[in-house]
Parts: sequence; C-alpha cells; structure tokens
Amino acid sequence: MGEALGGWLKTHLQSRRNTIRFLLPRAGSTSIYQDRDLLVLARAILKAQEWRSESAEYGRLHTKFQGELRGIIKQRFDRFAILRTWNYADPSRCRFHVEAVNAQGNQIPEKIDQGIRGDLFIPEDFEAVVLEATQNGNSVGKLLTELREPRPNEHECIPWIGETLVKERILRLCAQGKLAINLRGVEYLQARPGEAEDSAWARMKGRLGTGRHLDETNLLLPQAVPQAHGAIARTGTDTTPSGGPDLFGADPQGTSTSSSGGASEPTTTPTLFGDQGTASYQPLYAPPTSPLNLIGRVEGWGVGPGTSVRDLSLKIDSLTGAQLQKLLRGLPEGLSYELNCQKEED
Repeated sequence: MGEALGGWLKTHLQSRRNTIRFLLPRAGSTSIYQDRDLLVLARAILKAQEWRSESAEYGRLHTKFQGELRGIIKQRFDRFAILRTWNYADPSRCRFHVEAVNAQGNQIPEKIDQGIRGDLFIPEDFEAVVLEATQNGNSVGKLLTELREPRPNEHECIPWIGETLVKERILRLCAQGKLAINLRGVEYLQARPGEAEDSAWARMKGRLGTGRHLDETNLLLPQAVPQAHGAIARTGTDTTPSGGPDLFGADPQGTSTSSSGGASEPTTTPTLFGDQGTASYQPLYAPPTSPLNLIGRVEGWGVGPGTSVRDLSLKIDSLTGAQLQKLLRGLPEGLSYELNCQKEED
C-alpha cells in the first residue's frame, strides 16, 4: 500500500502532499472497476438517466438504482490513511498511518478529522516544529507551508489539522509565553508578566490574519520583545541637550551615550529643581511594503502629528529619476536631508 499511495502522491501532486486523506475499502474488497454489482447498477443508472425524458418509469428506476448504489458505496469504506514518512526518490519506502473510521457517507470527513486530532496528532511534536521555526524567526505563512508538506529525510510527518486549528495552537503557545508574534510590524503579541494563560488567550484569539498577511507575521523568541505591546525599546537613554544657559546662568555640560555602552556619559538637562530631564526613543522597523501599509504601521506605532521622531531612514531598492524627483518634491520644507544612491552608468 505504501508504494501505491506514495507513487500516487509523487505523480499527481506537486505540493500539499501532507494534507491528503486516503479513504480505503474494506479488507478483501474487489476493485471497484471489477465489482459486477457496482458495474450493473452504474450502467442501469446511466441508461435510466438518458431515457427518463421518454417515460416517467425510467425516472423512477433512476431514483431506485441510485439509492441502491449509494447504499453499497456507503458501506464499502471503513479505513483511512494519511502520510507518516515520505521518500520522494523511492515512493515504495513511504509509510502511512491506517486507522478505522466508524462512519458512513457524509459523516466520514468529520470522523476522519476527529481521528487525526485525537489519535495521530502529537502536540509535543507540533510544538517542537513551531519553536524551531521561532528560533529561525520564520513567518507564520512559511510555517504553514512547511506543515502542509511531508518532513524531509523520512522524519515523522506532523498530521495536518487545518489552517484554523494550526493558528489557534500557535496562539496558545504564545499565550503560554513560549513565543512572541510580530503582527506585520504593527503590533507584538506576547504574554504579559504574571498574566494567566486563559487571559492571554482571550486577548490574542483571532488576531492572526490570513493569506499574504501571514507572510508578514513573524515568530519571535519572547526575550526578543521586551515589551508586551508596541515596538522594541532601546536599552540606552538618549537626551536632548539644552540650547543655552539654565535659569541661574550655568552652562549645562553633557555628552551622549549609546545603547552599546560607550565611555561617554548621557547628556542631561538640569531643571529648576535639579533633577535630570530625559527623553527616551524606541527603534521602530517596518519591512518593505506599500506606502499605504507604511502609513498604517506608523499610526499603529502611536506616531501622531506631535510625536518627535529622529534618525529616520527610508530605503528604496530601485526607482526611476522621475519617481525620485516626485519623492523629493513631496518632502516637507524646513528640514535638512541627506541623499545617498547609486546611479546607472550611461
């Protein structure tokens, strides 16, 4: 059976091989194309359908024979198989899980799904695959694509339980504090310190998107996201120096320090009561996307008209001279800009 089903997967499918469920006939059944009862009934149904316009009797016969054929087919299948290990080079080495299915007709698909979730799906194996993807910083879209395919090197496949349930289990791991999720650079999902799993789950449930949005949603290690919401905070403290003498005529002194821990002291501005006025900044990043999406992400970061932003850089891989001129004309007045680019040689 492994050779037959493995060969079929190799020949007929180029992707999603791990999502297929094979419905198997009862042991000892003859081929469906050699079963005389099935062939006679199928032929009778076909001819009755062709002739029923000539006589109502053929219409009644069509209904009668069709009911008999469906009754036989309903009882014909009592097992299902899903891929266990995969070998593309030698399909005869493929192995399959074969399980009984105690259902008939349209109840079979749901029973198969229940059997896979209850008997074949191992949460610990699934968690190990997800955490490995988290270590690599993979997107949820990439993880889903990998789960739809057999694992290489004849490793045990993770039974496919459907996109909705996979995303729910990923969010469960996030609610347990085992990973964090970067939602398209707009928001981070992460369990808060001391937060109960059920509370975190209620807050995160349904937050993962669909389609291309999943390709822009990345899995992260929890320690890579210091804050439960928003962007990653810089560890160093940046300050804004005073523009002149303080209230008592003293000239403020100060230097700046970076988050890497240099030898210089942070710049400070004494206030009237002698404390130090500081302003901290958060580094923000958005991957390449459309201008409209960038506007949405900036708004999601909480950057409003009065928000102070500094050290901004905008990267564009390629554009024409006309696009560059249009971009420069749209820049606000009153600011200084530095431009670095590479021009194609004539």
